[in-house]
Amino acid sequence: MSNRSFRTAASVVSDTRFGSYESSFSIGSESLEIIDERAREAADVRKRKFLGDVIALPNLAQPQSTEMQRLSAKITWNAHRDLEKYILEWRSRRTGKRQPSSTRLRKILHSAKSYKKADAIAQIIAQWASYGSEDIKPDLGDVLCVMFSAFATFVNIYLEQHNTYAYRTGVQTRNTRRAANLSATVPRLLRTMCKTYPFPCGVKGKLRAKNALCLCHPNPEKEEKFEHAHAEIAAFAGIRYSFSELDKALDRILLYSRHLFTSRPNRRFAWGLAGCVTKMHACLMLHDAVLVSPAMDVATSTGRRELIKLLVNFALCDEVQLGFDPTIRVDPKLDAYIIDCFDDSKSWCAPPQQYRVTGILSQSLSVYGRHTRCYLAVPHNEVEDSDDDSPGSGSSRSSGSGNSSSDSDSSSSSDNDDSKSSCGSTVNNIGEVVIKDSWNVTRLPLLEDDRSEIRLMRTITEKLESESVNVDFLYPKMLVGGHVRVKINGIPRIDSTDLILKLLGIDHDDRNWRGDYMCSDFHYSYTSSNTTYDLRQLPLRAHRRMVLTPVAEHICTLKDEKEAVVVFADAMRCHSAIYKHCNIIHRYISMNNIMVVRDGSGGPPRGLLIDFDCGVESDAAVAEFEPEHIGTTPFMSINALSKKNASRTPLDDWESLLYLVCWIASSDYYFTEPSQGSENSSLRNSEGKVTKPIFLWNKGSTEDVAREKRWHMEYMESFTSNILCYFRKQNKNLYDLAVDLYKALFMHKDCCESFEYLDFESGASGKLRKSVTYPLENRAGHEKAIVEDLERVMATHREKIYNLYKSADIGPETVTKDNAELLE
Repeated sequence: MSNRSFRTAASVVSDTRFGSYESSFSIGSESLEIIDERAREAADVRKRKFLGDVIALPNLAQPQSTEMQRLSAKITWNAHRDLEKYILEWRSRRTGKRQPSSTRLRKILHSAKSYKKADAIAQIIAQWASYGSEDIKPDLGDVLCVMFSAFATFVNIYLEQHNTYAYRTGVQTRNTRRAANLSATVPRLLRTMCKTYPFPCGVKGKLRAKNALCLCHPNPEKEEKFEHAHAEIAAFAGIRYSFSELDKALDRILLYSRHLFTSRPNRRFAWGLAGCVTKMHACLMLHDAVLVSPAMDVATSTGRRELIKLLVNFALCDEVQLGFDPTIRVDPKLDAYIIDCFDDSKSWCAPPQQYRVTGILSQSLSVYGRHTRCYLAVPHNEVEDSDDDSPGSGSSRSSGSGNSSSDSDSSSSSDNDDSKSSCGSTVNNIGEVVIKDSWNVTRLPLLEDDRSEIRLMRTITEKLESESVNVDFLYPKMLVGGHVRVKINGIPRIDSTDLILKLLGIDHDDRNWRGDYMCSDFHYSYTSSNTTYDLRQLPLRAHRRMVLTPVAEHICTLKDEKEAVVVFADAMRCHSAIYKHCNIIHRYISMNNIMVVRDGSGGPPRGLLIDFDCGVESDAAVAEFEPEHIGTTPFMSINALSKKNASRTPLDDWESLLYLVCWIASSDYYFTEPSQGSENSSLRNSEGKVTKPIFLWNKGSTEDVAREKRWHMEYMESFTSNILCYFRKQNKNLYDLAVDLYKALFMHKDCCESFEYLDFESGASGKLRKSVTYPLENRAGHEKAIVEDLERVMATHREKIYNLYKSADIGPETVTKDNAELLE
């Protein structure tokens, strides 16, 4: 298996051993620029997704079993009672107002930890509570971090004391009933990270986490010997020295949480603790909102009790309530992740198939959204793998089926023969697969979503594998697909945001799901004067996982432009066949969804179209009144960017392919070594101006990008002067392909004069053209003829490239079986 890594302008796939895994996201910019960019992203998320004063938020950490609830109440009461006593004693003895330094507080805390002196730690908490409602000096910001660490340490002492008492009493007592009541022990203990902690992001700079709440096993001997960045962090803490800086504390937590989602594959959501002097807020980073609880004021007895209760619940609740995914776990012997994959087409009681991760192909790079992750894996056999001492190694190969979101009909009892055999007892014979894990917007009931990618993939597999379809191209095949199931208080449940909100006491059974797909960009600004909101209006997302083949590489591994033409042609052959035989529109053509498949013979590669989680049956796409915002901005069609009411057709996907060809042919990151890139390889020059007009497709709002694309595509001269003239000289074949695609898309004989020129200043160059019809609607009326022209264009260019391979004296040993037929 390949053990190399590659870097592109879009993403970086890092491949190392999991034990020392460090994710890398730098794409050539300076580290401080990356940090500043992510800080702006965090601020934007906070402004759009913030929901404050969610009273029920601490309920999410409330233990579900009655036994643990009683234990939580007992430990909370004991800790709060003693803390109040210590604070009263400290206040009565206090003679001066001199503030101890952070260094002095650290020494006191370290000594108190060693000897478990709750009274010494309580003195630090009392000092914290004495700040009251006044801001403190900025240079005392580090002191607040130490004080929060002291608070968590104080609570942890009582957790440890209970475990010690339970163990001893459980052994000594002869009363069986009493022993049973005392058998409930704390499953995990708390500890704080009160020091500078670098992030595993490959970035050196000012980005450091100074405080976090971590978890550890009560028995150090049973602690996992698997070192991994952020493995034990339950919640990041951000504490500011002013009561008016809650937004800055939230920004910092969001920035930390982004790296938490990226570095840990088994994170479903993230907790945080944002503080302003003495007021602490619990934060929950969900996929579409940032929930913030009311303040827990450490300066008051009630606030201290609420904070103690929250920390105790963190130690007692199920790991699912902390945001962990128990279906992705670590095998310390193999130094690898083991993933459970469920199949909705089988019985609910059927055990999941297990796979061992050998590489991380893509990671979640955002706090909100689908959190799509893809892994390279092999079937896991506990008996066989226990004898294999070789650890899992990473790979630069990408998935044969990209980002997933799916749902399958539970009533569908049959599946194709290949899928059955691969999901049954012979699963260990299938070799490497790709596991796709994501949270996609869906509707109730979860198992009956007609837009499920699982359902679409099963339709594609069944129809393309039927004898009536002659398949001479690659397409993704699903081996296993279903909803992830987690246990709450020992009961298996389908994992979804609905489950999370039910733990908050919010029931969605009565909600109206008409238009759910339209609210995937839900936002609520905390600066608004309107403080009324309903959490039931958040988009419903389901956690789904699929096992797919074949395994492919990212298009950044293309060696030259000739390979690019072949790969694009194969991918669009797959696109056309799926639309023709399955009536499914892909709707998400981008550089991450067209992959390269190599058979190892050295011959021409094959192209593979992946990622059907945004796909939809063509009838549903036409019926939509307002098309969704789907796609990556630089590659979205003008129709999708403009949010017009024109029907979504395959022509939108072909238009996205044209933009992808232009982007790659203009970029210096492809078909060359990084050191050979020209001085125009970056987005901006030294003066901060965009170096190439095509880079404007990734700048501003969707309306701004649509306006730029209208100008660039308005007529052939504009397309040539703004886009084609920036193609690299060695990309002659891509140049010819882009010209022919443009002519077929925008210069069709029946609608070439209908493209209108809008929203430009009077001084702009070019001639204004009048139009009485909306161009994309007019073009949609000639869809069949235009698609036929586009298919002929791709076939012609593909045949041209294969003739070049043939003229280059490629021997029969370097030509694959499929390509040999084409060469004839």
